[in-house]
Amino acid sequence: VMEGPRDETIPLIVLQEVPVAGLEALIDQLIGTPEFKASTMEDLCELVYGAVITLHTLVQCVSNPHHRERVAAEAVLAKHESSIGRLGLIEIERNNQIEKVYFRVPSICSLLSEESKETLLWSV
Repeated sequence: VMEGPRDETIPLIVLQEVPVAGLEALIDQLIGTPEFKASTMEDLCELVYGAVITLHTLVQCVSNPHHRERVAAEAVLAKHESSIGRLGLIEIERNNQIEKVYFRVPSICSLLSEESKETLLWSV
């Protein structure tokens, strides 16, 4: 819903309806679980990464750097940066603008050799 359009209407509505403090509380609670730390519960990990990716997308979509919820989202992301290790980022061109797209790197990628990673990187 939020990817692509440059209009801030939808992201601002999301920030109004889903306060960052609520997402922060959810992330705080789930990141502390042994299941997340060991990546043994896929649904739980997807929920955490989904919330983090949503925050990244909201920050990117709201142009006012002083918007209260954007500042709060940036603080949550900074707080959990070291805990969210497998978050990938690509930049794509859309409508003559560069857009950052975040995604969860599959855990199977940690098993790839450095040579395989380089081959994959340069083939994209």
